[in-house]
Formats: sequence, structure tokens, C-alpha cells
Amino acid sequence: MRKTIASCLSAVSVTLAALSVAGCDPENSAAATTSSLPTVPSVVVPDVSGERPTKAKAALEAAGFTVKFANGTGRAPNGSECVVSTQDPKAGTQAGAGTTVTVRTSGIVPPHSQPGDPGAVC
Repeated sequence: MRKTIASCLSAVSVTLAALSVAGCDPENSAAATTSSLPTVPSVVVPDVSGERPTKAKAALEAAGFTVKFANGTGRAPNGSECVVSTQDPKAGTQAGAGTTVTVRTSGIVPPHSQPGDPGAVC
């Protein structure tokens, strides 16, 4: 059975009328859709640079974020402790609660080390 354009347009008119009766505004369907979506609260990303990984993870999780470590969390090859060197998103920026913060760590470089000495990577 082949439908005519007129019968298809009639079906569209009936659908739009039904939406209007149901309280939906077909002229403003984008606004109706977005206003019904739950919003994720925005949170300031805490600064965890220089912190040990366990303390950094606790602070980020307490603020509502999840944490992913890009490097190690223990000790560097030279035996120095790993600390947070960078984070993404950056400290002080706004991010949605539940956002994953990627944390990179590096070893604390001893005071008399030379460039390229072990300890820069955890």
C-alpha cells in the first residue's frame, strides 16, 4: 500500500497535536529536552601538586572526582618518593563532579643531582 504525501502530512499533524496536548511544545523541543536532563554540579579541581599519590587521590575523591595515575605511585628508580608533578584538568579549574583527573607523578630529585639522573620518573 502506497501512502500519499497528504496522508503522511496528516499523520505528522496528528502527532504534533498529540504532543501539544501532552504538554510538549514541538516548536521548542530542544528546550524541553535539555531542561529535563539532570545537571552535573561543577566543582573546583583542588591543587594536589607536590603531594604523595595517596594523599592526592584522597583529596580529589573527597572533592567528587575519580583519579587515574599516569605514572607510578611508589618510589622512583633512585629510591626517592613519587609526588604529583602535573594534573589534568588543572588545579583551580571547574569540572563536573565525577570527572576523571589524570595525575602524573615524578620522583623528588636529590639536591645535587645532574640532569638525566634517575628519579625523574616514577
